[in-house]
Amino acid sequence: MGSLGGRGQQPGRAPAALGLAALLLLAPPALAAPPLALPPQEEPHATGQLVEGLAAGEPSEVFSAELQMKLRARAKGDRDAIKRFASPEAQVADARQPGHAPLAGRQPPALSQRSAFLAWVSCDGTVALTQGRLPAAGVGEAHSRSYLTVWQRQRKGTPYRFVLDLVSQQGQSPADPDFAEGHVAQCPLHRRGDAGPVGKPGKPSKVQPPAFTADTPERLTGEAQDHTLRWELTTPADGAPFFALYEKIASAPKEAPAYRPVLALGSLRAAAPLLPPTPAPTL
Repeated sequence: MGSLGGRGQQPGRAPAALGLAALLLLAPPALAAPPLALPPQEEPHATGQLVEGLAAGEPSEVFSAELQMKLRARAKGDRDAIKRFASPEAQVADARQPGHAPLAGRQPPALSQRSAFLAWVSCDGTVALTQGRLPAAGVGEAHSRSYLTVWQRQRKGTPYRFVLDLVSQQGQSPADPDFAEGHVAQCPLHRRGDAGPVGKPGKPSKVQPPAFTADTPERLTGEAQDHTLRWELTTPADGAPFFALYEKIASAPKEAPAYRPVLALGSLRAAAPLLPPTPAPTL
């Protein structure tokens, strides 16, 4: 009697593949394999719901820029570091001296001895700020000083260059000396399904925007391209400089934008995390 299988197949025994197919066809519906279990799906959101966009700003990038400037200053001196990491428009202010001045007339001190413990970055990454400590200016001074550096993302070359450097006589220590804090400003809200933040992450507009605006000889203001961070510096001739950093409140209506202060020169520390919304400063 002929075999149903191939060479070596026992008579009357179907091939394994044929047997499996027959079993599947003959199996009652109750024994059929259940469909693959899919993870539970979220309920669809209402059309037009506002959600926060994805941030392109990275605090680690501005921490890295400051560290590279510090190492450059140690290796080749402050002048070389300034040439590589300063914007041509950069201004320098010091609580010990009146007003603010360009790099040609005043240079930021002790670049090779800086230690940043705080960074703020706009949602789009176009403006950032670092805060840190400086050693005492003189032998007789027991306390360290503090500094603020405002950075702007560049179209070409070095990713970040500083546009403002401010030194205060008030020393400020981080809450935890073993860690550095990094903050990203709230991102603009957009309708679910839209593209989110305008432009490609981490890339500013095609034309390099100005580093700041000189509203008056004593007042400089600047902001990120997405307006999520704004800063202002006032240097009265008869008083100490005042610096403030503001974060835009994403939930505020577009027709009435609101900001909250997150850092000020007075104590050179981040403001309390829960602050009531404040009107947008006149910048």
